[in-house]
Amino acid sequence: MKFLELMTTHVDSISPDVSLRAAARKMQELGVGALAIVDAALPEGFIYDTEPACRAVISLGELRPKQIFSYFSAIQLAFYIDQNNVTQPHILANLATQYGVAEQEFLHNFHSDAAKHKIQMHFQSTYQASVRGFPSLALQQGNRHEFITRGYQTREALMEKIDAWLAA
Repeated sequence: MKFLELMTTHVDSISPDVSLRAAARKMQELGVGALAIVDAALPEGFIYDTEPACRAVISLGELRPKQIFSYFSAIQLAFYIDQNNVTQPHILANLATQYGVAEQEFLHNFHSDAAKHKIQMHFQSTYQASVRGFPSLALQQGNRHEFITRGYQTREALMEKIDAWLAA
């Protein structure tokens, strides 16, 4: 399987001056839970590639399993709030130092064939599970798994679906 087979090639977007009502209407028409807001937000020529950040999460998880979700959050903050280019290994390694991982240790793990293989396996399983949008929520227990949502759901709707799945 090739990366091109897994990636999304089209992202629906709106400009920041669109009203909330119009944005909600467009999301409903498109059947999506989110739209990218585009207004020259990224530098010219920037290629949005999530593979390095995903591989970084896998790499840190191997070294500090209990810190994986905190590190994931730190990457999001670095990109969306601090406007750091989280496609760059040195940025990801610097973030890892906040979790007690030396930059060189992180980079060794990040650049390893094992980390590259593991993230490709994650991408492949996500693709095989038909995850095509955000947010998606699937529950798994042993060999039993089911999608609870593909797209936005209220907390109440999610809880009903989760309770029904647990009761089955």
